[in-house]
Amino acid sequence: MYVDLVRSFSLADRTNDWSLHFDTASKMLPLVAAVGHTNYAKAARIYLQEMRELPSTHPWLNEQLTVVIIIVIVFISAQVHNIWGLV
Repeated sequence: MYVDLVRSFSLADRTNDWSLHFDTASKMLPLVAAVGHTNYAKAARIYLQEMRELPSTHPWLNEQLTVVIIIVIVFISAQVHNIWGLV
């Protein structure tokens, strides 16, 4: 179960999948708190809350982040023939 969370989180970061990133990070919060990292758990909760509200609070920034992610994916896929070779 925990290994799947780490794999999902790694996959989300490598593929720039924001929804998977937020979903996995929210599922990891109880685990982070359970092992005693309360400061990380608090900061992660605030991070998730602010990032989920980003499209409504700062739409221009959300759009810029989306454009940057698309440019990075296009650049990497042009440089590497097998994108999964990076995983």
